[in-house]
Amino acid sequence: MRRILLYVLYTLLSTSCSTFSGIPEIIIHAEELMPQNPDSALFLLGSLNTGNINSQKIRAKYAVVYSQALDKNYIDETNDSLITIAVKYYKKHGNIKEKFMSLYYLGRIQYNAGHYTRAMLSYMEAIPLIEQLDDDYLSGLLFSQISQIYANNFEYANSLNAAEEAYKYFLRTKYVSHQHYALLDIGLAYANNGQKDKSIDILNQVVQLARENADTILLASCLSNLALQSIESRDCEKTKKLYHEKASVLGEPLDMRDNACLAYVYALESKRDSVSYYMNKAWPLACDKIDTVALFFRSFQIEKVRGNYRLALENLEKSVQIQDSIVRETLQQSVVSAQKDYFLNLSDFRAFKLKTEKRLWILAFAFLIFIVIVAITYLHRRLQQKNLEISKYMNMTFEIQDTLRNHDTQMSQLIQRLFNDKFELIDKLGCTYYERQNTPAEKEAIFNAVKSAIQDLGSDKKTKMDLERIVDACNNNVMFKIREQMPNLKESDYELLCYFFASFSYRAISIFTQDKVENIYNKKSRLKSRISNSEPRDMQLFLEMLG
Repeated sequence: MRRILLYVLYTLLSTSCSTFSGIPEIIIHAEELMPQNPDSALFLLGSLNTGNINSQKIRAKYAVVYSQALDKNYIDETNDSLITIAVKYYKKHGNIKEKFMSLYYLGRIQYNAGHYTRAMLSYMEAIPLIEQLDDDYLSGLLFSQISQIYANNFEYANSLNAAEEAYKYFLRTKYVSHQHYALLDIGLAYANNGQKDKSIDILNQVVQLARENADTILLASCLSNLALQSIESRDCEKTKKLYHEKASVLGEPLDMRDNACLAYVYALESKRDSVSYYMNKAWPLACDKIDTVALFFRSFQIEKVRGNYRLALENLEKSVQIQDSIVRETLQQSVVSAQKDYFLNLSDFRAFKLKTEKRLWILAFAFLIFIVIVAITYLHRRLQQKNLEISKYMNMTFEIQDTLRNHDTQMSQLIQRLFNDKFELIDKLGCTYYERQNTPAEKEAIFNAVKSAIQDLGSDKKTKMDLERIVDACNNNVMFKIREQMPNLKESDYELLCYFFASFSYRAISIFTQDKVENIYNKKSRLKSRISNSEPRDMQLFLEMLG
């Protein structure tokens, strides 16, 4: 019935494809259900058609939430291909929590697969995010897992430190159950470190807390660990009592280690039948090398108590042999070494980053100097060009004046009178520029005034008309004739012919027309060709006037 209701819920949710964030509502709702109903969350996620997920963002979110759902439902996923998608995505995108969660569940899956070194490296990468995350619950989970890895790799001192860190974080949360389990981990870590009394004190505290909160799982775990410590003291009655209470609390058969321990208790009491009974129950429950080592070691203890030393030695040798292979495997993937390598790599990375940043600053400074040099060079060249241009215009001005002074004809005198006022102004400005020690700004202003005055000579319509009348008066109406006989010329061509007929130099004409000297040469050549090809009545006059 519950499944049907959940399916209905899924159907309703599926009508809305996504939230404003772009994440489908079914994923968001599964995440909301996770704390209290992880099984429902897993069912919803299992109903989702992942083949239609094309967005990297959605796929990454799904990977984290789905991995979380598996973990909370005690399904030990060992394939990290899905969660790796999230880790890669959140390295560049997402917030701190999303990045942390992806690394945490990557570590959980690697731990499930027995890859303790990889798991530790994932957790080490997640640790710097804790301060930014400011989430005591998630921080507690992280250190709790780190403690487990250390314990599985016989790094008991580190396991204790991590367990205490986890407990410290959980105490600042509302999750009482997590506080109790963290305290249990501390008790177990003390036992592994040989501090039996501290371990027993803490385990007894947890037993009381478990009973007050009716936490049967926690209580059973504490009873089992207290039994292990009591048997070391050979307190057989207390051990059997603790195991009996555990079985009663759980309402189910004891596990492999509990049965083996009870067999050893009965060996101490010389009850052979009971020994065989519990060892026969224990062996089928062994599922890995560690379980096998534990059983061979209990068999060694049992045969030693019985006085079967040869058989005891055989069991011990088997135990040591398998234990040796486990230790070798463990040493090959030392989590402490992995931790050291991580921090060394992190240190190397930071040193490299600092060195790189230093180089970048040097390069940036060098580039800045280069830009300054280029700018200074550019401005210097611009200044040189400007001075050359000023000199060019000054020289052209003086050339025009010299041209006019060297003509003895009536036309020259008339033209000189026509331009006298303007050239007088240009002459004064030019003298001022060369004779006074002005600032660059003042020189620039003078240059612009000179340039403007010279260019006005070629742009003033009245001046052009007066010049054309003077040329006609002194040269048998040459301008009137060429306009009459060659009416298809452009006005700019007539103006250019007028300057040529008035005997202005190429440089002077270039100033009037604001054109390059070489272009003036080309235009003159073109005009001569057109006159020759058109064969006007006064062609010879026109060509002679052009020179």
